[in-house]
This record gives sequence, structure tokens and C-alpha cells, in this order.
Amino acid sequence: MKIKLVVGGPPKEEFADNVKLVNIEDLLKGEDFVYALSMDSQLGIRLKGNATTGYKWMHEIVGDCVEMSDSKYYMDKRGYTKPGGMMLTGVGGTRTMVFKPLKPSCNGTLKLAYAQPWNFPGFDKMGSQVKTVKFATDPEVHMV
Repeated sequence: MKIKLVVGGPPKEEFADNVKLVNIEDLLKGEDFVYALSMDSQLGIRLKGNATTGYKWMHEIVGDCVEMSDSKYYMDKRGYTKPGGMMLTGVGGTRTMVFKPLKPSCNGTLKLAYAQPWNFPGFDKMGSQVKTVKFATDPEVHMV
């Protein structure tokens, strides 16, 4: 899958209508929190970052309930110059990863870590730096 870079902020139209966009902080509500994902929806997770530093959000899906269907990086609006749209080094942005369900009645885990790929030791060695999202796919759950 190709990663897309979009400069200038995330317009809602960039994702399908069935994508529920949430900030990562809203999904990390404690160990027992499980995000319910209906079969007719997708989950878009917003992650703050700075692609100009070489750091990126690494992900690992535990289980076969979901797959990543899209990923876009939006540089903060102050991160480009006019008129050519050149990107400025050191300006942060937001990575949005979109996940879609593959099968109903399934539980899984998504692990996320912010690291430079050449220094990434693996999720099991990142300790508390790993953000873990638990989810369940359910054909009876509908997005609110």
C-alpha cells in the first residue's frame, strides 16, 4: 500500500463516508476498553507526528479481524510555503490510519509505536511506548 501525503489539513471528503475518525487518545481509555467496529464501518485513527524527523507510526495487527485500508499524512497548515507547496522541515502533522473489518464476531488488538524504522527494536521491546487498541468486530453494532 502506498502512503499518501496530503498538505494543508484533513478534509472529511478524503475518507469514505463510513470511516469513523477518532484521535488515538480517545481510544486509550484503559486496559478494559474495547472499541466495537461494525462490519459496515471503518475506523480511522489520528496520530500526531512529524514525518520530517524520520519518525513514523509503526503498526502491528494481532489477529485476522481487520486490515489497514488507507493511510494518509496531513502536514500542519503552517508546514508548506506558497506558491510551490514546498514542505518545511520540522513541521508536524497528523497520520490517519484507516482499518476495515474482515470478519464478524472477532476480537483483536492493534499495536502502535512512534519510532524511526532503522532504530525500531520491535513492539515487545518498546514497553510503555506502545499504544494498544483492543477492538471487536460485530455485525450487530452500528456506528454512532
